[in-house]
Amino acid sequence: MLARLGGQSQQQVEDLLDQLVRCRLFASWQHLREHDEIAWRLLTLRTEQRHTGKVITW
Repeated sequence: MLARLGGQSQQQVEDLLDQLVRCRLFASWQHLREHDEIAWRLLTLRTEQRHTGKVITW
């Protein structure tokens, strides 16, 4: 649905979501095929510390 609403192909939407994970805005995303929905988790300070071992100050 996101692809249809945005006028993008499914591959383009998946590429964008992957890019959001790589730039550390999203922790992860997945396509819930049963409902044709996309779920994502935002990267939090706690998630960032767990994955990198770095302490981030805002």
